[in-house]
Amino acid sequence: VGIVALALVCADAADPEDLASSTETYPEVQEAQRARDMYYERVFSTLQKLWSADGADGAESPETRRARQAEVLRVAEKAANEYFHERLYVWLLEEQRRTGDHHTEHALLSMRTPHLEPFLANLFDQSLAALAADPTCPEGDELRKNLDLLWKYYSKQGNHFRSALTLARLVERPQCGLTLAHRFDYLSQAKMQAELCVAGEGQADVQAQGAVGMELLNDIRERIQAAQVQQAIYNEYDTRSRLPGGASAGVAAEYRTSMAELDQRMFTVSELYNRYALRSKFWECSLMIFHCSNHNDPRLVRNVWRKVFKQLFRCDAEVVRQRILSLGARFYPSELVFPLRYLCRELEVWKLRHRLADRTFVVNVMRDIGVPYRVLFWEVYDYYMDHFLDLQEPNAPASFHAQQRADLLEVTAALLDQWTRRLLAGALPAAEQSQFEPQRIVAALDRYLAELSGASAGDKRELKSFFEGLRESLLSGKYY
Repeated sequence: VGIVALALVCADAADPEDLASSTETYPEVQEAQRARDMYYERVFSTLQKLWSADGADGAESPETRRARQAEVLRVAEKAANEYFHERLYVWLLEEQRRTGDHHTEHALLSMRTPHLEPFLANLFDQSLAALAADPTCPEGDELRKNLDLLWKYYSKQGNHFRSALTLARLVERPQCGLTLAHRFDYLSQAKMQAELCVAGEGQADVQAQGAVGMELLNDIRERIQAAQVQQAIYNEYDTRSRLPGGASAGVAAEYRTSMAELDQRMFTVSELYNRYALRSKFWECSLMIFHCSNHNDPRLVRNVWRKVFKQLFRCDAEVVRQRILSLGARFYPSELVFPLRYLCRELEVWKLRHRLADRTFVVNVMRDIGVPYRVLFWEVYDYYMDHFLDLQEPNAPASFHAQQRADLLEVTAALLDQWTRRLLAGALPAAEQSQFEPQRIVAALDRYLAELSGASAGDKRELKSFFEGLRESLLSGKYY
């Protein structure tokens, strides 16, 4: 410590006017830097011994060694000379890169001097400019490591707002050798920093709390949603390009070009839709775009769903179930992109045409997604009982419409049976139990029974018997 302190004093005496810190290249400035360097070499040789395994006391523990390093750096960081600070930071960075010791980076970023932030900001800008000029330059990996220093510094200093802003700025820079995966990681880190800012975790974030911090957090969340869409489109190109015989040479080349573009910069959701999803007929990615942009166009959404179903309905029932579960988990309960009544209609028609043995296939899929019984009954099946024309398949023969009506009655009865059984067993969430409306269901059953009056077929008699029994139970107060 004494050697370092004395060397710093002697360096100041050798250059009392601090010409060494000038940005000019006059001979006087260069002479002042050489004069100071004579003493600074003593500082760095001392630091080298402290950081070198050979120069350390073999009996010294790593904790003791780091404590001695920190003690010397506390003396060094008090130096007022800007030229020295720049040389010190460069030395620490080179030492960290040489040894891979993250404690050295931690020591650098934890220093509290007015010189460190402008140094790191300048290093950030220089590295960005160099990568933009040549993303594949030999020193690219080192330059990309430099980009991480400024946001990490702000985070360590408790300025999470500036840390998040720096990360967001980094994400939006095109042509700097960052892949889509890198940008996604930076966005995730930016979200964490913005959340810390809003929570007031850093003392430097007081001015950024409230509306400004929340605005930044919301902006980053929207960018993450757009990045998820971009990643999904990238993955879709990658998957299709690998399918055996799935794309011609020209199409495969086009896919690779699109992947390269998506890997170079971030796109807006509008660009992602028009340039990639729509052009390449990535319909599920289109739904993701509508969802994250809150796009309100029911006709367009239904048209896209029709194209999803056209591809999906070529598959077997289990594949259909898994895909609807996946899309429902992502989109429900957003009516903008998951129009429940319409989707149930399309699935019910498909189920009937493919003669699935499981009448409750659609009900069970929607329940697995998390659609409450109350919503399924009132907004879908009871609605279609009253508005059967909306359910009917256009241009289908009357015999198919009769099948649809009979199946609708069966499915509605099965839905009511499931609902009431689970209610009696206490197997429903409290919210669903409290929303059960016996008198309203009785009124619906009266309508169904009126339709079934005079039915002679055995299956209709069974339905009529079920509805009558349920009506009696509801009126008796069994479900109150």
